[in-house]
Amino acid sequence: MAAELGPLGVRVNLVAGGLLERTDASALTTDEVFGYVADSTPLRKTTTVSDFAEACVYFAADASNAVTGQSLSVDGGLTMP
Repeated sequence: MAAELGPLGVRVNLVAGGLLERTDASALTTDEVFGYVADSTPLRKTTTVSDFAEACVYFAADASNAVTGQSLSVDGGLTMP
């Protein structure tokens, strides 16, 4: 999509969140699981809705005007290679 829409000035990117702390989707997730996930990340924290939103704001801002076709995992480094 990025290649198709780029000539029209449209940027296409993906923000992947994984387990977000305290959303409707994670309402049944226990504190123990959140703790395990936090301990498994290089940043030693789980991702909040605010963390995720800030990454989305970056892609919407002029600061990313040369960025397209990218995928950004916002998960504290949990899924890094």
